[in-house]
Amino acid sequence: MANSLPPTQQAPEINWNEIMTGAKRSELAFLAAWKDAIVEGARLCGPRFYQLFGPKNIQTAQSKWDLRPETARVRVAMGVLSRGERIYLGALYSFFNPDDGQQLLSEFAFPGNLADILTRLETRQVKVIMRLVETYPGW
Repeated sequence: MANSLPPTQQAPEINWNEIMTGAKRSELAFLAAWKDAIVEGARLCGPRFYQLFGPKNIQTAQSKWDLRPETARVRVAMGVLSRGERIYLGALYSFFNPDDGQQLLSEFAFPGNLADILTRLETRQVKVIMRLVETYPGW
C-alpha cells in the first residue's frame, strides 16, 4: 500500500501478535494502536492532523502521554474539520478524557454514543477505534 505521508510521520511496522501476548498487552499495545489511530487520522484529514497530538512526534513517542491530544488545538480543529473528521477526532479524544470527549462530540459533531459513532465512520476508522477499545489499559 502506497503511503503519501512523509517517512517521519509514518507509524513504524507493528507486530500485533507479539504485542497482544502476555504482559505486553497493556500500555505498549495501546501505544501501537494509538499511533495507528493518528496515522489514520492523517490519512483522513491530512498531515495537519499530526499537529493535534504531542508533545513528541509519532516516531519518538515512548508512551501514550507523549502523543496526548492538545486540547486547545483540538478545539480549533473541531471548528474546521468535516463532520466525519470531527466524529473521529472526538472519539479519539475520548480515550484520554471521556467527559471532554463527549462534550466535544456534543458541541461539534453530534451527541451520540459509541454505537452511533461507529455507524458514522468508515470501516478503516471503525477498526482503528475497536483496536483502541481492545488494547485500552484503563478498563
